[in-house]
Amino acid sequence: MKYRYLALSLLTLALTLACSTRSAAAQNPRLLGTAKPKVLGSVVSTEGLRVPATGHQVVWRSRTGPEDTDPEALARRILAQVNVVRRRAGARPLRADAALTRAATRYAQELASRREIEHVSRTPGRRTFRQRIAAAGGRARIAGENLARMTASPSSLPERAVRAWMRSPGHRANMLDRSYARTGIGVWLGRDGVWYVVQEFATAD
Repeated sequence: MKYRYLALSLLTLALTLACSTRSAAAQNPRLLGTAKPKVLGSVVSTEGLRVPATGHQVVWRSRTGPEDTDPEALARRILAQVNVVRRRAGARPLRADAALTRAATRYAQELASRREIEHVSRTPGRRTFRQRIAAAGGRARIAGENLARMTASPSSLPERAVRAWMRSPGHRANMLDRSYARTGIGVWLGRDGVWYVVQEFATAD
């Protein structure tokens, strides 16, 4: 067992999370975290998975067989995990919003193509998360955004993403904020074999 833990530690890959942000339509955007991404921990793949060389169409295999890499299914599972921790904190569950989901998915795809995470997009008219939400047909009096970039098996991704966010004060504040009622989650597997996760938050109005 001692040698097994040593071997796993050597296989650890870095998990990087971007800062959390929040803004109100009537105010300038406010930062709820550091201005630069922080390395908050690591993720160990323990299921004998291979890192794909191309996009998310690859079949992941574990000891129990192929794993589902469908981005929409993974986004739903992440939302379920987020709502579990919200209920524990006494907050109402978030409901999925189509416009926020479109904004999150598009940005997850952009980040995957760039192989990095930051809250500022390179796409004109969609540089901030508020602009991305508006471009997708959404609106929000108050909005926020969480980002994650990690290596993980599809089966462990939802739990590990939420657990990592919970360890970061800024990300945790966004997830448990009782003023938020709607959310959209985008998940994309880059050609580097790394998952990119975007979660947008918004108030009911």
